[in-house]
Amino acid sequence: MNSGIVRKVDELGRVVIPKEMRRTLGINTGSSIEMSVGEGGEVVLKKFSDISNIMPLIEKLAQTIFDEFGVPILVSDQQQVLAGCGTKKDILGREVIVKQYKNPKNPLPSDRIYKTFEGDKIYQNCYIFDIKNDGFECGYLISLSDKSVEALPAIKCLATFLSKVVSE
Repeated sequence: MNSGIVRKVDELGRVVIPKEMRRTLGINTGSSIEMSVGEGGEVVLKKFSDISNIMPLIEKLAQTIFDEFGVPILVSDQQQVLAGCGTKKDILGREVIVKQYKNPKNPLPSDRIYKTFEGDKIYQNCYIFDIKNDGFECGYLISLSDKSVEALPAIKCLATFLSKVVSE
């Protein structure tokens, strides 16, 4: 029977998660890990979504931005879309791919591009704001409209507010 990768516990009770596993699971320095005991007594580790605990609040605030400005908004943790307003519901739960992208014609505060799930279509005029927990990215607030300039201060304010709520 294959037992997987074996690691020893050090004198402080720490176990190193192998680099290959961290990379596969998207676990970076500062990531939160949820630990539980399974039914068979096994220890279960999984990446914890810092923002999943405040989803009802996030959904209401994102809906307010959509109602006020008509700008479709997505909220995600580092791996998947958790909530969306003004967009298709089938996008929920899909993987989030955020890449660095420099657009010299775009003076607004986003230097990232959001790759969508519909074929190879890319939203080059969307704006992505980090949601941070203790200085580390734990999610994103994503505006899916190139006509969202008027809403950007509100969206940026919401991302800052969510970062403070998540960090508490």
